Amino acid sequence: MAEQRTPARRRTTDGTRTFTETARREQITALAIELIAAHGYAGTSLARIAEAANISNAAVLYHFGSKNAVLQSAYDAVIGALTDQVSAAVGNADSSREAIDAYVRALAGYMTAHPAHMRLIVEALMTDELGHAGDPPPSQGASNPPHRWELLADLMTRAQSEGDLRSFDARTASIALGGALDAILAESLSDPDYGVDPAVDELLELFARATAPTEE
Repeated sequence: MAEQRTPARRRTTDGTRTFTETARREQITALAIELIAAHGYAGTSLARIAEAANISNAAVLYHFGSKNAVLQSAYDAVIGALTDQVSAAVGNADSSREAIDAYVRALAGYMTAHPAHMRLIVEALMTDELGHAGDPPPSQGASNPPHRWELLADLMTRAQSEGDLRSFDARTASIALGGALDAILAESLSDPDYGVDPAVDELLELFARATAPTEE
């Protein structure tokens, strides 16, 4: 069945949303994040979103235009907040080598502090579609988003040029490090007693040993 759509309306004469409309959109987006975390994209129906917000289906469509737009808003909100935290941590590092550890710790820290966000991201990684067949996958904020490994690979390449890491293929190493972190976070979802912080400490220690500069 084709997704129900209606134009998302704006009430002010200059084309901006009113404070009330903005607040309602943020509320619906926050509820959608929780629903996706609990039920997955496919299980987060328009009716379920409306019920959680205590409004009608038509009211949800008034603010977003389509169910898929709500799901996309939820995904974008999570990715935006995560990106801000990781970028700040990387930017505050004193060197490219330290920025690698900062990236991993900030990402892990954000995920453990926001379990619903972690579940949403895992759901996005595991599904090809949002909701029903024909819906587009998460845009990740751009028509051609960068690969997830690129920032880490860039940091590793810089650290190598600065003499803080030995020579190795940065792309392969960044994929391995990022994949290991994904596995740690996934394990924490299936086993709440699994300690993410000690696991991240161990992961970064292994990375440090494997990539330390070779002594002359």
